[in-house]
Amino acid sequence: MFRYNQQLFYCTVCPFGARFSQHWWGRIGSFLVRLFHRFLYLKHCLYLLVLTSPQSIVALQATYLVLLCQLFRIHVRWKKCNLSPRQTWIGWSFDFHAGLVSLHPDKRSKLLHLIAQMLPHLRLKLLEKFLGLGMWCTSLYPTIRVHLHWLYSDLVSAPDTQFSCDPGQWQQLLACLSPTPAFLQQPASTAIPPSALWFLLD
Repeated sequence: MFRYNQQLFYCTVCPFGARFSQHWWGRIGSFLVRLFHRFLYLKHCLYLLVLTSPQSIVALQATYLVLLCQLFRIHVRWKKCNLSPRQTWIGWSFDFHAGLVSLHPDKRSKLLHLIAQMLPHLRLKLLEKFLGLGMWCTSLYPTIRVHLHWLYSDLVSAPDTQFSCDPGQWQQLLACLSPTPAFLQQPASTAIPPSALWFLLD
């Protein structure tokens, strides 16, 4: 609901851009999947928007589901309907004959494009986009997800900064350095934090 010109409006469309739409459609979708499971009493596997079953009965079961959707006035996107052993579902490509699942080429190209953008200069927004897509891409392969922790570490770390120092402060600066490449304490008149790393550049 939202207010405009002293009037209260109630949104009945529930567009995908709204915050509540995922919660709403997720609950509706899960209800429909549970309902369809009750009606499809023969051997089958049913995901949200995807049905798999033996080839001998899949056409009959798909017809049955279409009739149920018409009966309950559930709008069907006919362009997305496809009766085939190879299906694309929320960015994944399934081959039920071969028993394979892979990332859809569109998602792969998007992932590679983000990597190419991050290589010359890493920006925070790009890193957030890549991590969001990376978490989604590793949802089927959770053992690969451990490799993303380095990027999450970069996400919360302060960016690298270069500091200039007046030549008269060199002795004071040297007293703040440890034998390992780290600062023991913050040098005066600088914003260098303790334990920050230092490098000698030629």
